[in-house]
Amino acid sequence: MIKTDVKITLFLLFLLMISGCTSSNPEVFNPETLSRTSLLMFRSDRGNNRQYYLLNIKSGEIRTIEFILSEVGEINAIDWSPLAKRFFFSFLTQTNADIYSAELNGTNVRNLTNTPEIYESSPVVSPNGNYVAYIETYVNENIMVMRTDGKDVRRIVKPDYKTIEPSWTPDSKHIIFRSNFEGSPNIYIVKQDGSNLRNLSKGPGKDGKFSLSIDGTLLMFDSDRSGKSDIFFLDLKTDQFNNLTNSPARETQPVLSPNMKRVAFKSDLNNGVDIYVLDLETKEIENVTQSPNKVESDYSWSPDSASITFVSDDQNQLEIYNVNVESKQIVNLTNNPANDYAPVWITFQ
Repeated sequence: MIKTDVKITLFLLFLLMISGCTSSNPEVFNPETLSRTSLLMFRSDRGNNRQYYLLNIKSGEIRTIEFILSEVGEINAIDWSPLAKRFFFSFLTQTNADIYSAELNGTNVRNLTNTPEIYESSPVVSPNGNYVAYIETYVNENIMVMRTDGKDVRRIVKPDYKTIEPSWTPDSKHIIFRSNFEGSPNIYIVKQDGSNLRNLSKGPGKDGKFSLSIDGTLLMFDSDRSGKSDIFFLDLKTDQFNNLTNSPARETQPVLSPNMKRVAFKSDLNNGVDIYVLDLETKEIENVTQSPNKVESDYSWSPDSASITFVSDDQNQLEIYNVNVESKQIVNLTNNPANDYAPVWITFQ
């Protein structure tokens, strides 16, 4: 396989100081204050090609992340590790997909898998920055784990079953994922070395998207075990389940806020699918988007838990919005004729 020469140029370099350029919020781009910064990375079709951009929501400034690729292909998944200080991404060509990493300034690019006969995707870096979990597609989809330098590659469970959607526990010791080990798709946990496999959700029905709390004690997931799709709560300390929504509507795709006080999810409660927020203390549920004629996706909480970022498809035009959960004020963050999508929060430590 021809090695791909990948160069990532980010605005976070010292070029701003060298060139004497200024911005509307200069201190955000000062490397000395970078540890306090959270930026929104997204993908866009602007410029007649697909590129990644970084948005400072406070100042509104958008800078290009330039991916210069020597062969035709596409980055179909990307993750940033603040501790490893590297990007990890899956680069897809017509014949293959490998997991790559690169430093913040685009140097020292590495092909971590380099397996032409196997398709690898969806890298997820452990919180401690030491490991990468990813999907290997050969016969089935299986979760693999390797060190962030590409060494010590291993499959965490037997390859006879489909294992998908890996997510690390906060201590980086376990991986939570979905699989059909026992028939219906359930949510499992396993040590990162592949030992102590355990079924967490134990559902008779189909268990879907899940979200783990920042302290690793709470698991939210959607399931049709009650005869319809509801949002369920699992206390991992007591192994107790609770149906949080239990409504006649269809509720899916829960995302727990970083402060563990609210959970966002999708529901068709009001004759159209919107994003709702449930307060875990008061049990109150509010519709925060109120746009049943639009298709909303890719939603996530801001690092301060004050707002939700999401993509809205309005007449085949994709834009990235932000809604404040208290005021319900919705702001178009990208507001560009091109399609803007796949927002991901990037934080620095």
